[in-house]
Amino acid sequence: CWRVRGCRSVQMFAVKLALLERLLLLKCSREVVADAFRSLGGVAPDAVETYETVYELYGTCRMMLAVLPPTLLSAVVSSRGCDMHQLLEPLRALRPIQGGNVVDGDVVRALRTLNFLLE
Repeated sequence: CWRVRGCRSVQMFAVKLALLERLLLLKCSREVVADAFRSLGGVAPDAVETYETVYELYGTCRMMLAVLPPTLLSAVVSSRGCDMHQLLEPLRALRPIQGGNVVDGDVVRALRTLNFLLE
């Protein structure tokens, strides 16, 4: 079913599903998102880890900030002693639209560690 949707692999389809689900959750109820997900056929068993990683990554506040253009980021975030745009560059580089490997294990581990340390 992923080939019908123009994806090169089941992994890329999983990435797109996770991104879509995160985007829909910003504005739609869980029921609407679940219905859309069922309609698209779900995640292939060999792409579950990719899906879960992307879903987790795009659910973080840092990734949500990383996708903002610099002017909007500076309007939303006030930082002292660092350049937030530069600090978020590794996350921006992960984005598929930037050609990044959204499931880069080192970056995901660093993000998980940072979240743990801040809580």
